[in-house]
Amino acid sequence: MAAAWTSRRSSAVSVLRELLKAVARGLLGRYEINRIYGCDLAKPPGVPSSDYPMRRVVVDEVGGAEHGAIRNRASYGGPGAVGFGLWEHGKLTCLCWFWDSTRYRDWKTWRIGEREAIMVDLLTVDGDRRRGLASALIAYAAAEMKRAGYERLYAWVWHSNLPSIRTFERAGWRWLALVIEVRPLGVGPLIRVARRRRGGRAA
Repeated sequence: MAAAWTSRRSSAVSVLRELLKAVARGLLGRYEINRIYGCDLAKPPGVPSSDYPMRRVVVDEVGGAEHGAIRNRASYGGPGAVGFGLWEHGKLTCLCWFWDSTRYRDWKTWRIGEREAIMVDLLTVDGDRRRGLASALIAYAAAEMKRAGYERLYAWVWHSNLPSIRTFERAGWRWLALVIEVRPLGVGPLIRVARRRRGGRAA
């Protein structure tokens, strides 16, 4: 009986959550609520231990990866992009891409300067998530980006994406700001509000 009650309660909560999302979409139009995370490379976080090889990637090897989801990320490469990968049993399993200021132009989300870069994609293939692979790769990438001359890194995460939030925090990144973008009723100009946390900087 208790199990059935718990199941019904969980279902009701899920329905209510979806209803509230639908109402929000109707009132706010298309909206974005993202956390901005940052990593100051003057003191990059330590690299979590990993038994798997990690290194910089090139577009061709991403496009030829065994996993289809990884192959689809090859389009993030090219001029102004730097990518890193983690291999397990010879297969590219986890991948991230950074864009520098010559390529990244989405200033409404966050502004970056010279010697800064923003992570625009992070992917661990299905079946290999929740094992700490992404956190290890992020921390490794930060150390390598410092060696390449970068001074600060950023990334954005959907405000309620707890797995991604934990991934960046395990990698030693700091939550800098909350950025909210709405277009009420789907018409008129985009309204953007950035609430910076202590230690953050202007977007």
